[in-house]
Amino acid sequence: MPTQTAATVPAMEPSMPNRGRIGPDGVDQHALDAHLLDNLDVYEDESILRLVCRLIRGFATRLYFSEVLRAKEASAGVTSAPTMERSLVDIVCGHLQSCNRQVREPSAADRRVPLHMSTIIVEWVRTIMMKAWDGQEEIARFGVMGSAVTLLECFYERREVLGVRCEEFQSPFFDRMDPIEVAPAWHASLPSHKTLHLLSYPFLFSHTTLVKHFRSLCYTSLSRAYEDSINTLRQLSSLSALDPVHAHDGAPRLFERLRAAITGHLVLEVRRHDVIVDAFDQLWRRERRELLRPLKVRMGLDEGEEGVDHGGVQQEFFTLVFAHVLHPDHGLFDTDSQTRRSWFKPCSAEPLYKFELIGLLMALAAYNGITLTVGFPQALYRKLLGRPVNAISHIRDGWPELSRAFDTLLAWEEGDVSNVFMRTYEFSFASCGQRIDVDMQKVGRDQTWPRTTKDVARDRAPNPATPSSACLSTNVSQVTANISQESQEKEDGQSVEAELVTNANRAAYVKDYIFWLTDKSVRPQYEAFAKGFFTCLDKKTVKLLTPQGFQSLVEGSQIIDTHGLQRAARYDEEYHPRHPLIRQFWDIVHQYSPHRKRRLLEFVTASERVPVGGIMTVNFTIQRNGPDSDAFHNLSYSKHNLPDPVLTSRGTQQCFDRQQNFAHHATVDLVVASPLRRTLQTALLAFEPATERGLKVIALPELQETGALACDTGSDVNVLQQEFDPEKVDLRLVQPGWNVKTGRFAAQATEIEARAKVARQWLKARPEKEIVVVSHGGFLHYLTEDWTDGDRFRGTGWQNMELRTYRFAQEEGEDDYILETEESKNGRQTNNKAPSKPEEYQSREVAKDEGKLEEPKD
Repeated sequence: MPTQTAATVPAMEPSMPNRGRIGPDGVDQHALDAHLLDNLDVYEDESILRLVCRLIRGFATRLYFSEVLRAKEASAGVTSAPTMERSLVDIVCGHLQSCNRQVREPSAADRRVPLHMSTIIVEWVRTIMMKAWDGQEEIARFGVMGSAVTLLECFYERREVLGVRCEEFQSPFFDRMDPIEVAPAWHASLPSHKTLHLLSYPFLFSHTTLVKHFRSLCYTSLSRAYEDSINTLRQLSSLSALDPVHAHDGAPRLFERLRAAITGHLVLEVRRHDVIVDAFDQLWRRERRELLRPLKVRMGLDEGEEGVDHGGVQQEFFTLVFAHVLHPDHGLFDTDSQTRRSWFKPCSAEPLYKFELIGLLMALAAYNGITLTVGFPQALYRKLLGRPVNAISHIRDGWPELSRAFDTLLAWEEGDVSNVFMRTYEFSFASCGQRIDVDMQKVGRDQTWPRTTKDVARDRAPNPATPSSACLSTNVSQVTANISQESQEKEDGQSVEAELVTNANRAAYVKDYIFWLTDKSVRPQYEAFAKGFFTCLDKKTVKLLTPQGFQSLVEGSQIIDTHGLQRAARYDEEYHPRHPLIRQFWDIVHQYSPHRKRRLLEFVTASERVPVGGIMTVNFTIQRNGPDSDAFHNLSYSKHNLPDPVLTSRGTQQCFDRQQNFAHHATVDLVVASPLRRTLQTALLAFEPATERGLKVIALPELQETGALACDTGSDVNVLQQEFDPEKVDLRLVQPGWNVKTGRFAAQATEIEARAKVARQWLKARPEKEIVVVSHGGFLHYLTEDWTDGDRFRGTGWQNMELRTYRFAQEEGEDDYILETEESKNGRQTNNKAPSKPEEYQSREVAKDEGKLEEPKD
């Protein structure tokens, strides 16, 4: 049973004046401090632990039954006074607060956190909780651990009053729970009055652990949505195969109508200069099952930019989108010039559907693990989590100057604040270049605000027959005029001014102002934003996070530790941490300004923010920039827009190595290759001894690559005729239009399967016995109908210059198929494990998918 060493509270024998009360009344605090230090381990005694465990269980039980009684009274319409159990929580916390003198006074050189009575009590309860934990994530509500969790929750809700940090409630033992299993089980669990689930209490976990569980839930949902689409596609393909005659005419229309059900990814095609319009147009009215699938973004296709989305395109897309929508000129959000945090613009003239789509985009980013370059106050994340925003601490990070003004207002003791601050009981904001003041005492919390022209006309009508509904999208000038008119109403010919803030009402004023700032003034905009956000992410998944962790998940961190980045960096080829060039590189990086550090991180990862997991989770790889790959399109993802690239020096060397290691040149009867440049070059170099004997390399268009990227599209036949010697390469089968990715050469699974079948039939009909086929890794899976060792994420299980041998099956029939020889399997050490049908269909989808997930392997 796991245990944890912790500071404990010594026993206190209250003097007679205390008469059984909880607290230090009548106890000398100096003597108490010394007593604490000398007897920190007193409560490790088993008898004391048993007593305290009973007290904790009694406390939690009474608190629970108090809530049950209050719920019963509420259902019966009875309003009861505050119960004793609730008062008991306040009594305990109040006495702990009075005890919060430091047990040890740290010196100037002592950087340890000061030890308070509240900290000791929290640590002690947490220790009791861990001793009672049996390692299961689901615990008994009225057991020792469940009761301790309930008590800790009460302390956590009052941690600011008690002076206890959030970290004091976290336990590293809970980090050992497997997020792949625990998080989905918690999400699927139902509320119970007998048990509790630890994930329902996120304050017990560190931010990093909560993010892991959140990612696990998102990945589970994402995988399930992807699997469902692939299974649906499989079923439709099976139905089409049952009736091929009618399916030939009706299948395209059927597949088009069922595109939302069979598409494996949520694909967004956006233009760089109209990224907002395109994103909004393609996300509007999308089904939720589509939003839950893996996101892929294509950007700049109309400008000839064919980026492959391995995460960088997504990151750039979200960066451009939120830079646009958060700009103050667009009238959606206001951004503080000092904190750079954005908040909804009161009385915004923009339609509410824009806020809904912005919320959806933010949810898609969090769902797909994208860190956004945004800055929102924690008030937004508290509202999304369903937590109240009613204290100065809740708005301090977004409105620091206003918070300091409120602190000063509440702490003022030199006379009445009305004579010093001269502040009226109004909420103020700017709209259309003018200042608007709203008397908060005249507008109820549930009253419609701002009132539109229709609302004003309805209120002024003598006897309205039927009240008209308020218009959601109104002219901002009309709304502003109505607000100004309401604030300048006159009574007996005199303008009615708002009351001054006094010592008596200043606390209510601060509370009302925070309510108007974070709720009342922006309620339509926030509700639309939240509606879009929870279209993708459900509320239970989000409630797994704390406000601080939620903010870190979405926004990441702007603090870049280059020394930590150096420790996390990885190196390829001949580079290593002690390489002279690497040392010089890091010496320069460490001297960068914060701005240049952000630019470096953005250049490498497409984001200037550090993910919530910290700098050690950044994928920072340093490799040599030069011709060290097999083909130029494989040097980097940015090279995928190269049309029909040729081999690099490394690829040429790989061909020579294959030539030296191939022992069957003399028995080769025929060499066939894809008409792309790199495959023709590979065939000529790797099997040069065969061509020297007079054999020609036959270019077969059916063997071309599966994708539609520029690097996967061949050159025109007249260009190939000029580049390759007709005595070496036979291009007679390559007809004009072979490199247009439409029709039978389209980058679609059905067309790829059809031309693979044609290629097999062509090969089987040849009289030659020993045939060499040079093609591409993605297509070779279709040609051989062999998905063994296929990688659903890389797009192919074939390595560069990999050699496998196959033979045609002995059975006769139209659907000829080939089998890998045992010698070939043993030579490449395959696991000989054939994939399941769903895995095969996944591999097929990835292999043919638009802009494959990995560079093609020849």
